[in-house]
Amino acid sequence: EKTDKEFINDEILKTLEVFYHTQEKEVSELFYVSLDKKNTLSFPKVDSLVNYEILYDELDYIIKNKKSYVGRPYLDSSDGFSFNMAEPVVVNGGIIGVIFGKIKLENMYKLLVEPVKAGEYGYAAVKNINGEILMHPVKSHIGGNMVSFREEKHPDLDLRELNKLLNKQRTEEEGFYIYNSY
Repeated sequence: EKTDKEFINDEILKTLEVFYHTQEKEVSELFYVSLDKKNTLSFPKVDSLVNYEILYDELDYIIKNKKSYVGRPYLDSSDGFSFNMAEPVVVNGGIIGVIFGKIKLENMYKLLVEPVKAGEYGYAAVKNINGEILMHPVKSHIGGNMVSFREEKHPDLDLRELNKLLNKQRTEEEGFYIYNSY
């Protein structure tokens, strides 16, 4: 009795709900966006502002490349960083839309990074290649640049070891480096 569109929407909403409940520690919101960008669904129902510009840019990437996608971190409406994981929805061999899972970096920090300790006072933080802090135990540091933040707060601090760390991260594929800060 349902049209194909109604049936597909019901199935997508059921899928969003089931996936959300199995991954709610990692995924904060799920969205479905149709290829024409006229049909959007979400679970849980989103009352907050959704940055559809980011979703649409990522949708365009998926349409062009026809594969899953992990987006770049962005500052979301809750003053924290998030990123989207996107998966094409395929029906009868064709992509009809994309499901996006919004991942809050704060949740990932608590699950994966916070337990990592370096020495007695050390901690783990996550930054991008430009040195912008994405995950940190002090929320007010998130979004700042790890070098300029320290230069402003501690102008007499010797930052050679920190700069060496940043250089190693830019030039080496993987590894570790412990530096002494203050």
